[in-house]
Amino acid sequence: MASSPPPASSPPISLKGITSTNDDPDACAFCSDPFSLGVDRKTGGATNICCGKRICLDCDDSRRTVIGTGRAQRCSFCDIPIIFGGKEQVGILKKNAKKGAAWGQFLLGRRFSKGNSVSQSDYEAKRWFEKAAKQGHPDAMYRLAFFFLEGHGGCSIDLSKAREYAEMAMSLDSHILSGHCHNLLFEIARRENDRSSAKAGLVSAALQGVELAPRNILVCCKDLLDMPEAHFWLNIVLRSEEKKDDAV
Repeated sequence: MASSPPPASSPPISLKGITSTNDDPDACAFCSDPFSLGVDRKTGGATNICCGKRICLDCDDSRRTVIGTGRAQRCSFCDIPIIFGGKEQVGILKKNAKKGAAWGQFLLGRRFSKGNSVSQSDYEAKRWFEKAAKQGHPDAMYRLAFFFLEGHGGCSIDLSKAREYAEMAMSLDSHILSGHCHNLLFEIARRENDRSSAKAGLVSAALQGVELAPRNILVCCKDLLDMPEAHFWLNIVLRSEEKKDDAV
């Protein structure tokens, strides 16, 4: 007697009239709003290791309300059970990474970098970051820039390589990474004893709203013994701190 076919999986959940096919790692896969850097409801949530989709906290709450607590334990896109065990997650990530998913390669590299449910290995982290970076993953490029800056993962310290990867990551216009890349380029320029270039890059970052840029410009001005401009940026830093205090 022939066995009955397996039941078809449910279609992806649609919120706000949207069933997203968004693959942007910096935006919610449901509402497509960009993730924020602050602690609010648009802060980036966890990445689904089955498909690489990420949703913001607002949409995750809506999803749970719409589908109930039972289906909330299943991926809204793949409709497969969400895996919580660390080793099981690593197994799924390895399958996706070996299939060529850049997001899986990056997340697997990050696991090795942190020693999260795997033996910590900067060498393995670098190997997977390189695979993801070749496919244009900006976070992987940023991690490689840091590896070449500090000499991790078997990398010799190579400031030109670090600069190359940081600039590539920043060129992809990842608003989440922009501030990190500016600060990394600042540190590279300082180590190259090129404080004028570091300052010029940071002024550009400050105009884009990168939070730490004014404080780092202040450091550069002091290094360059430019006290009038140092005083100007000190006032900006102090005003920023006052706004934070008022917000609290």
